[in-house]
Amino acid sequence: MNLLIPTSGLLMRTIPLHDSSGACGTAFIAPASPADLIVTAIHNLSISEGKASARVFYQETWHGVELTLHARSQIIDGDDLDGVGVFRSSPPISYPAGILPIPTGLAHIVIGQPVFIAGFPSNIPKSPPMPNSPIHLPMIRSGIVSSWIPDTMPDTIYVDAMSYPGMSGSPVAYFNTTSNKVQVAGICTGVTVPEPQSLESMGFMRVTRIPDF
Repeated sequence: MNLLIPTSGLLMRTIPLHDSSGACGTAFIAPASPADLIVTAIHNLSISEGKASARVFYQETWHGVELTLHARSQIIDGDDLDGVGVFRSSPPISYPAGILPIPTGLAHIVIGQPVFIAGFPSNIPKSPPMPNSPIHLPMIRSGIVSSWIPDTMPDTIYVDAMSYPGMSGSPVAYFNTTSNKVQVAGICTGVTVPEPQSLESMGFMRVTRIPDF
């Protein structure tokens, strides 16, 4: 069985996001009550006093939204732009009935495990819609977990996978063999490039766990 088959729930909950400056990124729609939440890399948005304006594309329409920071990952090395933000949206994101929720977290992930990344690279034509649906799918990349040190960096893993502009904020998913479900390990928050400096696409993707919300 191919354990890297993305579920429709993951694909349909991954959307393109543009902040007020026009910068492009990707976001993941996390299931929550009473309304779903928008999860993306902090640096994708121009945040002031916990608020940001953005446009998101879902159900074949761009929607202007006002975002309020609800939770964020721990700040690392004093970098306030690093990490993952969970945002409430006004108006709230509404999805058609029947899109299954996706569990999140790093439970049972191991070094060498295959993962896949769903995102919207900039300046690449979007894919065709799903059958009987107006929703366009994100592009999929694959890789493996290269490094995870739970004792010192419990919320960050590094993935041997190429990244491109627009992929920041992409959900990174794996198959949890204990629950037998596809699970979102975290969000792409950057790239670490080995010395000497080379092309960004040749580095390791940094993936940060989605904070509890």
